[in-house]
Amino acid sequence: MAFLLYEHLNRVPAKKIKFSGNFTTTPIIIDNGNYECRAGYSHFEEPHITFPNVVYRPRMSKGVLVGNDIQDLESVRHSLKSPFMDNLVVNLDVQEQVMGHVFDKLNAQEPLTNPVVINEVLCNPGVCRSQLTELLFETYNVPKLMFYVDCLASYYNFQRLENTDPNANCLLISFGYQRTHIVPIISFCNTDTPLVFKPLIRAARRLHTGGAHASWMIQRLLQLKYPSHSERITTGLAERLAHSYCWLASNYRREMVEWKSDEFRRSHTVKVQLPFTKPSTEDLKALADRKRAQTERLLNVHRKRQQKQVS
Repeated sequence: MAFLLYEHLNRVPAKKIKFSGNFTTTPIIIDNGNYECRAGYSHFEEPHITFPNVVYRPRMSKGVLVGNDIQDLESVRHSLKSPFMDNLVVNLDVQEQVMGHVFDKLNAQEPLTNPVVINEVLCNPGVCRSQLTELLFETYNVPKLMFYVDCLASYYNFQRLENTDPNANCLLISFGYQRTHIVPIISFCNTDTPLVFKPLIRAARRLHTGGAHASWMIQRLLQLKYPSHSERITTGLAERLAHSYCWLASNYRREMVEWKSDEFRRSHTVKVQLPFTKPSTEDLKALADRKRAQTERLLNVHRKRQQKQVS
């Protein structure tokens, strides 16, 4: 049995990358995801910045906060704005603020001299692509722009690193935050470019479920099981539990049978301790005094009521 002490995440704003003249023409890779946005220069294996893809405008402030600049997401979650709606980029004003944050943290020069490589959803509507293209070209003067589909790029990288059979076909399942895409892949060998594959877009399917729905389901089940803590079981807590302790069952029926065993259930159960502040001696004494005063007040009310009935 695992014991987890839940603590709120202390989000640290990303620092600006130290600019070098060698980066003036280096492509900037942007993974503009529905849940997180990651960006960095193509020279590095890991992205320089990773932050929640949301924007918040505080009251009595002209500026906006993007991603990790928002210290407490849970308290202002109802006021957060996302560039996405139904997995499509439609809120261009929010997307512009996110792009400005990305280029600022990457310390990109103005006008922008770096080519930009950015992802898009599978079968992205032309109007969404044209609006994002116009935003990057007109607002940031991007010299070159290229789009890619993240699941296909991930499959290409997997083939390149794992040295798999280039003629092997596969069924690609892309789990997103709001949607899941299923894409059949036909691979074939080519003497010039050994890693060649053709996605069957006409046979691809989109499921209206994703990681967000799994987190919402966990949150709702926990709130129903522990109604006294329903307000403290937040979306952020459910997401952290899903990311830390959930997995994809390779054999669903077999694992469901295993959970019937008491020993298996005890060894795989996770207990979560919500944030709790132990009251001091003075607080306990003050609470006892308030209870005593309330009890005396109720007794006096009851005594007066009885006297009225007798008289």
